[in-house]
Amino acid sequence: MDMLNANSTLHTSTSDDTAYAKLCYELYHQLPAISLLIDEDLNIVSINHYGSSQLGFDHTELLGQSVTTLYAEEDLTFVTRNLNLILQGQTHKSNRWECTRVRKDKSHFWVRDTAKRVEGENKQVLLVSEDITETRYLINELEKQAATDPLTGLYNRNKFERHLEQAILSAQTSQKKHALCFIDLDQFKVVNDVCGHIAGDELLRQISKLILSGIRNNDIFARIGGDEFGLLLQNCSLNEAQEILKKILNKLLQHHFSWDKEIFTIGASIGLVAITATETNAEECLKMADSACYIAKEKGRKNIQIYNPDDSEMLKRDHMQKFASRLNHAFENDRFVLYQQKVFPLTSNDQKQHFEILVRMLDEQNNIIPPNAFIPAAEYYGLSTKLDLWVTENTLKYFCNLQQKFNTVCNINLSGKTLGSKEFIEKATLLLKQYQIPDFTVCFEITETAAISNMAQAVDFINHFKAMDCLFALDDFGSGFSSLAYLKTLPVDFLKIDGHFVKNIIQDSMDLALVRAIHQVADIFGIETIAEFVETREVNTVLKGLGIDYGQGYYLHRPEPITNIT
Repeated sequence: MDMLNANSTLHTSTSDDTAYAKLCYELYHQLPAISLLIDEDLNIVSINHYGSSQLGFDHTELLGQSVTTLYAEEDLTFVTRNLNLILQGQTHKSNRWECTRVRKDKSHFWVRDTAKRVEGENKQVLLVSEDITETRYLINELEKQAATDPLTGLYNRNKFERHLEQAILSAQTSQKKHALCFIDLDQFKVVNDVCGHIAGDELLRQISKLILSGIRNNDIFARIGGDEFGLLLQNCSLNEAQEILKKILNKLLQHHFSWDKEIFTIGASIGLVAITATETNAEECLKMADSACYIAKEKGRKNIQIYNPDDSEMLKRDHMQKFASRLNHAFENDRFVLYQQKVFPLTSNDQKQHFEILVRMLDEQNNIIPPNAFIPAAEYYGLSTKLDLWVTENTLKYFCNLQQKFNTVCNINLSGKTLGSKEFIEKATLLLKQYQIPDFTVCFEITETAAISNMAQAVDFINHFKAMDCLFALDDFGSGFSSLAYLKTLPVDFLKIDGHFVKNIIQDSMDLALVRAIHQVADIFGIETIAEFVETREVNTVLKGLGIDYGQGYYLHRPEPITNIT
């Protein structure tokens, strides 16, 4: 007997059936969701007590009324269509949707509807609605925060890159010309060192307002780094851009920043790139603008430097070339070593041992070269996937050879390029089949930016290795998200909260709120959270209070050679 039919059969069934029907009837009315039974004319046949209470009606008041009266006008068309399709027995993916409900007092709230046809003589649909107003509000607030730099109120880097991608597309499709400017403040570090970070923050706010006053209404201005700003001059030639930037530079030079009797003159170095139909993506454009800005600094600061491919290539060679040959030498002579850093449960009951695997390079004297010195070069010269394979193979090999086996999860970082590498997928698949280690799980870490830059590719990559019982962590979460909708698409197991938010949660209430919100959203999606940069006892205590599942950082464990795991 179906719970929905319990009420109608309550007085005609046997004693056993009556008890069961009574139980179903009680469950139906106590269910903490709005539950309605709808006939083929979309009229309400039954509604549970919880539902009528939530909607503000007496229990019998809605019976016989059209269910469409409970929906906002903008949702009526697609809700009506979906319900009719379900009534007709047509298989349709739209048996679950999110929309706006209307109470008796005309107030609105968000629900997630789940509709199912009830089999029987009469055509009826069971419609169960879950109140998701708080979830929607939380997601909207996070998306708003995700697009804005909290200090200056400007767009942040991620939002700026989205506008830049649109500008590149318009240049390719309609031959429009735009100009990208990379602005790096001069003397900002001096202000920070002499007067402290509070003064530095105030300087950034003042400079933001100053530059905003010198650009046009349709231009896009964002803070994209500590003291770095991006400016997208739309429908603007290089000559026009130079004139605008000269005026901005003059404004900056005329602005005197005073703090605690100290007075500073602030300038800027600016890299300028023409966005034409030949440009490829936002990342490459920003790299070119950054390179031009670097040259402007080299030429004495307070300069505007137009991007020149020759200068850029020379600069990159000078900066990277010393590591190019050393990287190849390291691969040929096995001059990489593995380190590990433990990840500790904070509120999780997980009994497994978690490690993040780290890689270091050895120079000719066996001195350790830190990853920030060689990984950028590996990425620039197309060696990052080769490095990822080396780390994966040697991690598996080491744990396979351990005499004492224990329940372990090992996190292995992957570069963005590896997600699109057929070579990595093929070779890593063979390695995982070759090294069948009991109670051992690989968890691949991919950055949020890499994942959302090519969502379809990332999803295919993740699904392939999850089929082999691998786990996935989304690294540096919060550093670049523009929408949380992709969490529905990416089947990840962990979110690693960006350490730049974590380390300041004691001093910065906004960072604390953001970490709390990320954990709450992750919890909604059934994803566990890992906090990076846990560097003090106080931070560790706060994270436990927030319910963060795992912690990682120098307070808990400093990286050490993998050989210390025995």
